[in-house]
Amino acid sequence: MTPLSNRDLVEALIALPERELVEVVALALEAREAEVARPEWQAAKLVLAEAHRFNEASGSPSVWDLLVLARPQRLGESVEDGCGPSQEGSCCGVTLASYAKSIVCPVCGMPASAT
Repeated sequence: MTPLSNRDLVEALIALPERELVEVVALALEAREAEVARPEWQAAKLVLAEAHRFNEASGSPSVWDLLVLARPQRLGESVEDGCGPSQEGSCCGVTLASYAKSIVCPVCGMPASAT
């Protein structure tokens, strides 16, 4: 099997529906540890996030918030509401956003729930 070029990989990712893209990228990031300068002093995780803000009626949008995207515990499971990640929860001090209610925290890898 010939490995995909970066261009082919990017095109394949672009072609995925958003929910599947989040699952694929989340699984890939879970399998990695972020490189840090001093591993004896620090640890880091690579996570996927959505920058989110509300467009205010005043014409001045709100500030951007980062929501860490979490994959479902059971791959392919999602709440069907036809929009972006509508479920929110928290774990490890961060706000998690997901398409599912039963999720995996991308920071610690433990099960979490969203509503």
